[in-house]
Amino acid sequence: MSYWEPDPAGPVLEGAWAMRPQASTRARVRKGQGGYRTEAVTEAMAHVQLLHNRYRGAYPKGTPVCMELTFLVVRWRGDVDNLAKLVMDALKASGVYHDDRQVKQLRVEEWPVASKAAEGVQLRMHQVRPTTTEVPTP
Repeated sequence: MSYWEPDPAGPVLEGAWAMRPQASTRARVRKGQGGYRTEAVTEAMAHVQLLHNRYRGAYPKGTPVCMELTFLVVRWRGDVDNLAKLVMDALKASGVYHDDRQVKQLRVEEWPVASKAAEGVQLRMHQVRPTTTEVPTP
């Protein structure tokens, strides 16, 4: 059971791209110094931003969305939520949606592949709406 259902009136964003999935690192800030990200993560974010710039403004502030991410990886030792954060940060930075509070459903999956050449990310994002105003009873 889910409180949210797809909203047929909203746009659907679908995409896939080849890249080595990697975790997003949080900008580290020390007193008197600026924050930084690793070069690899910055490059991955730029790739995602370029791919989805055509969807800028698709989900304005306050629009609830569902995001489904599948990461095709040879072997991953980290947490899938860190993989998702990289894509979410890039989509937000490119203006596809306003902030993380809009994401009401998030499905993240790691899918093993045989070679590094097959590694990549698949994304499906769509607008959602509440199914009911009543709180379900357990």
